[in-house]
Amino acid sequence: MKKIIFIIFLNCINYSYLFAQQGLMMQSNQMRLGAGIIRIAEPGQIADTVNVWGDIQNSGRFLIPKGTSLAQLISYAGGPVIFRAGDVLIDWSVIKLEIVVSRKGDYSKPNKFSFYYSESVPKNFSDYQLGNDDVIVVQIKRKRNWRDYLQVIGPIASTLTATILLYNLVRNTF
Repeated sequence: MKKIIFIIFLNCINYSYLFAQQGLMMQSNQMRLGAGIIRIAEPGQIADTVNVWGDIQNSGRFLIPKGTSLAQLISYAGGPVIFRAGDVLIDWSVIKLEIVVSRKGDYSKPNKFSFYYSESVPKNFSDYQLGNDDVIVVQIKRKRNWRDYLQVIGPIASTLTATILLYNLVRNTF
C-alpha cells in the first residue's frame, strides 16, 4: 500500500514539473516573438519599428517595412477612432486630425500634420517616410458645443442647488 501511495506521489510531482516546464517554455517563446508588437513586415524583410499612440483604432508598437509612409501606417493601425458624443456620431467634417511624428534623438522639432476631414490631405503627409523608432501621436480635435459645457456646469449647478435646499431645510427644522 505504501508503494502505491509513493508511486502516486511521484507521478503528481512529475506532472507538476512538466506543466511548470511547459509554462516557462511558452513565456520564453512569447518573448522571442516580441509579444505586443504588431507585425506588418514579412519575415526576412528589412523593417523599422515605430510607436503609434493616441486616438487610433489599434495603437501600439508596429514592425513595418522600411520605406512605409505615414499614410500607410495610419491605415495599418485602423485609422482614427470613431468619435462619439453620447450616442450620436459627430459630424466628421468639423473634426480636425492632428498627427505629430517625433524622430528618435530629435524630439525638439517634431513634424506636425494638421487637417480637417473636409479638406484634402496635406501633400507631404502621404509622402512622409517613417524611420526606425519614430513616435507617432494621433489626436482628434473638435470644437466644443453646448453639450460639452452642459456636462460640466450641470453637476456643479445641481450640487449647489441641493446644498442650498438641504441647508434651508436643516436651518428651518432646528
